[in-house]
Amino acid sequence: MAASLLARFLSMFRSVRGLDNPYYGISIPRSLRPLWWFLEFVSVIPHWLFHYLLPSTYEIVVGERGLLDFLTWVCITTDIGFLRTIWARATIALATRYCRNVLITASLEALNVRKGGEPTAATLPRQWVIYGVLSRALGLTVIDTTRERPTRSLARLIRALGISC
Repeated sequence: MAASLLARFLSMFRSVRGLDNPYYGISIPRSLRPLWWFLEFVSVIPHWLFHYLLPSTYEIVVGERGLLDFLTWVCITTDIGFLRTIWARATIALATRYCRNVLITASLEALNVRKGGEPTAATLPRQWVIYGVLSRALGLTVIDTTRERPTRSLARLIRALGISC
């Protein structure tokens, strides 16, 4: 995405170095966050067009990097205030109009064990809360994999999506 390329470039400047974005080691200054939110939104539009808005391209896309993941990521790397922007509202509108969203989750303890030393592991508590709030607010199906075998979780996902095998 274009925002990722820009983040990589910005990481070369001492003035934006920080811990908010664990992949690029940057923190967007508060005064620039509205502009950054716009850039994040605009940079994912091509991805959304090809994966979600062109129904003839794919019948079903199952992935962990959907529209609601975008919302959570921007909130984690900048500020929860992103959810009050027009860009977040547009994302939610696209996600609820063009996607069947299912939250696959686990207890925070299980997620910590599974994520291990990944760069985003430190952000798990905030991610977990944001995903929980979004799933409740949007009435999403939630599949808790804490104590389930992967095959059981997959069967529940297939049922939730209404896919016949």
